[in-house]
Amino acid sequence: MGIDIDGGMIVGELAADLTFPIIEGMYPLEWAYKQGLHSMSLYYDAELEEHYIGFPVENIKVVDMDATWFKNIRDLAKKFEDIFHVPAKLIGTQNVW
Repeated sequence: MGIDIDGGMIVGELAADLTFPIIEGMYPLEWAYKQGLHSMSLYYDAELEEHYIGFPVENIKVVDMDATWFKNIRDLAKKFEDIFHVPAKLIGTQNVW
């Protein structure tokens, strides 16, 4: 068993600041994944509250961040807000699992 680390950007929010629906027999992360969301864990074996939940954003060079890229970010933020009713952030973070 080992610890894997990567990282990237996600349009979302810290899970501690979100309210997940209660669905019998389904964990909150399972529900999130069914919505097309991803999670990024701040450290190995982190509790759900310490995960960022959101839509992943492709890593690109700053010089390639054009109007289309920014529109995609705004669209993902709107989609996130439609799901959780809280504004999304563009977050760069590690993902440890």
